[in-house]
Formats: sequence, C-alpha cells, structure tokens
Amino acid sequence: MTDIARVERWGVLELDFEVPQAEVDGDLQVTFAIGDSVFVSESFVDEAGALRVRFMPGLEGTWTWTAHSDHADLDDRSGEFVCGPAGDGNHGPVQVSDDAHFRYADGTPHHPLGTTATSWYLAEASVRKATLRTLAGGPFTKVRMGAVPGRLGELESAVRDLAELGIEAEVIIFHPYAGGESPASLGEEAWRRYVKELVSRLAAFRNVWWCVVSEPGLGSTPAEGWAEAFRLVEEYDYGRHLRTFHGRSDADFGSPWITHTSVRSDEVRVITPLSRHHGKPVMVDGCGAEGDRPDPASSLTPEELVMKAWEGVCRGGYVSHAESYVTRGLAPWSIHGGELVGESAPRLSYLREVLATAPADLRYNPFYYDASTLEAPGEYYLQYFGPHRFPERRFELPPGDYHVDVIDTWNMTTHTLEGTFSGEFRVELPRQLYYALRIRRADRA
Repeated sequence: MTDIARVERWGVLELDFEVPQAEVDGDLQVTFAIGDSVFVSESFVDEAGALRVRFMPGLEGTWTWTAHSDHADLDDRSGEFVCGPAGDGNHGPVQVSDDAHFRYADGTPHHPLGTTATSWYLAEASVRKATLRTLAGGPFTKVRMGAVPGRLGELESAVRDLAELGIEAEVIIFHPYAGGESPASLGEEAWRRYVKELVSRLAAFRNVWWCVVSEPGLGSTPAEGWAEAFRLVEEYDYGRHLRTFHGRSDADFGSPWITHTSVRSDEVRVITPLSRHHGKPVMVDGCGAEGDRPDPASSLTPEELVMKAWEGVCRGGYVSHAESYVTRGLAPWSIHGGELVGESAPRLSYLREVLATAPADLRYNPFYYDASTLEAPGEYYLQYFGPHRFPERRFELPPGDYHVDVIDTWNMTTHTLEGTFSGEFRVELPRQLYYALRIRRADRA
C-alpha cells in the first residue's frame, strides 16, 4: 500500500507528473477538495522540464485531488493526502484584518516593516548569502523584489530562503527596473503565459505577496493590461495572497482586487487621507532611500528616514526602508542587497520592538493634530514628535492609572517616569528631536 503524503497546514504539497519530454506543455489543472471546499491549481514546467503542481492546504484533514488534462495519460489521475497542524513559526499567509491592520491566517497580528532589494536574488552567490545574513539579523519582515522572465527558478529559491527566515516576499510582477527582459516587451500572449507560470509556481508559498505593477507609466506593462493582469493573478492564485500595485498617492487603489495600497510619496502624511478614502491598510513603500546618490529621493539622511517610519506608523500606516549608498564601495542595497551600511536599520529594529509590545488594534487619533498619535483609548497611547522640540505635553485620559515612557527614537532609549498618572496631567520633555511618548494603562502594562 502506498503511503499517503502528509503536509502541514499552510505548507507546500508538490505533485510531479511524468510525461514524455516532447509532450510537456504545462496544460494541466488539479482540483483539490476537502468537505465543501474546492480549489484549482494550475501546473507549470520547471527548469528541468518536469511538469509540477503545487498546493497550499489551509484546512487540516484528508484532502483528495484529481487531475484534468487533454493528455490521456494525465487526465483523471487522482490521490489524497493528509494535512496536519502547522509547525512552529508557521502562522499561515498574511491577510488584511480590517481597514488598517494585517494579521496571519491563524489570527496572529502582523506589523509589516519592509525593505526593497529589487534584484538581490540575481546577484552572485556570495552577495546572496550576505543578503540573507543581513536579513536574518535585521528588523525587516518583508522584502520587495522584482520578478524577471526566464529567472523564476532563482526567484523561487529566494522565496524559499525568505520563508525559512519568517520574512514575507513581495513579488513585483511587472517592474521597470528588475533587470533582464521587460515583461512588457514580451507581447500580450507571452506576458499572459508569464503571469500564469509565475503565480502557479509561487502561490503555494505562504510568505508571498503580489505587487502586480510598479511605477505605472514607465513601460512596465501596457496600461490596458493592468486590469487583466490583476484578473489573471486572482484566477491562478487559489490562496488569495495579498495584492496591490505600487504607484503615486493619487492613483486609484479602490478596485476590489486590491487588498491594500502601496504608495510612492516623499510625504508619509498621505497615509491619513488615503486610509480614510480607501478604507484599506496603507503602506508607503517608496518614501525615499537613505543614501548619497545625486537625486533627492535617494539621498535621505538616516535621521529623516527613521523619522518618516515613526511618523507613518503613528498615523496608522506602514513605511518601508530603502538604502542607496554608492560611495562606500558597495552596490546599492535596494538593488543588489548584500550588506547594509547605513544607520537607519538598527533604529527600525527598535521601532519594531516597541510595536511588538503594543496592542494589535491601535488607531490613529487626529485630535492630536500637532503630534501623530496611535491609541487604544483608555489602554495605550503612542505619540511621535519628530522634528518638534516640545517642552511638555498635556493629556486628559479616561479614568485609570497610567505609566508614562519618554522614548528617544534615535538613541534607542526608553525612560519610564516615576509613579503613575491619571486624569489631567502634564509631562515634561527634554526639548530634543525625534522623541516619542508612550502611555500604558498601569494595570495592563
């Protein structure tokens, strides 16, 4: 008796179908079913010429599968497998939990803190290893990278490596700066096949996000193809991973197939109107890069990039990191990866630590118009002062006793004030740049 295959929940089941090499064309679908739940996964042909189908089961129990193909030797093949509990560190794919937040499929909150390294997986082996070492010791929970036709095997390997580190892989399907052949130059039929192969190949990995197009208008894909590209992603991605495109703040992110916004803007305050208008989580994935290139967007000081990250978070959004130094003898991180040489990453690690101990349902409060503020009323408040050197702040909070922490976001120190505070009170501040204030309910801190 053949052993039944076993896979963990949100793991990867892989089926190989043997057919003569001359007849391999990838024209195969497999239906997976458990109870009333039915999903269809398309096949793809890997670099070795093998015909494969992958599937990510989201429910525990015994699944059945049935192949459908015009090829007589493949049609109606069937089998079953058992899906067991998720292993340690496996929380499933990230989903949108409400109009401002993300969570994993098992309900664990997720605070995206991204970085861009567009072509890191195409670099030489030593640079790829350095990139993974840097990511393993850094603050980032998501890496943005561009797919390249003909290099999907290397991309898949990178997605697997990031999954091992617990890092999300945002795959930009049409990207003008990814290197290699531009997908837009393939012609409509060819780019449709490219989308089908890419999505069918990677949809089984729980750490994948889709960015269908980056920088619309720069030749990354024909304008008439954007809606169709989104439709194809939805069709071939049975797992319904997160989907967006990356564009200016005045772009239309309202379409139902877009799960969250991915904005290019040097002003992170756009988070507030975008969140209000679209009712979706807002990510500023392009606010500029710490670096020393001649253009303004790639020559931010580390202080400015860290300030933007804190400002964006305290407005209820998410801000991604980028680094683009060119005078230190290394290729820019945001293209080739490797090693970070800037000063912002350790400070972003500190921000991540602060968020890790915060409640999951924080909301932006516009009442504090002069200092961006996240809050869970009566429980938790996080207020950022950024470029302001306030001498004091005054509060009037719901009944209860509160601890107050003064946070130096640049020097990464937290000073808890003596005693507790309640009702109306005043907090003295050191009149310095880049400070924040955290207020926590004393009986819940």
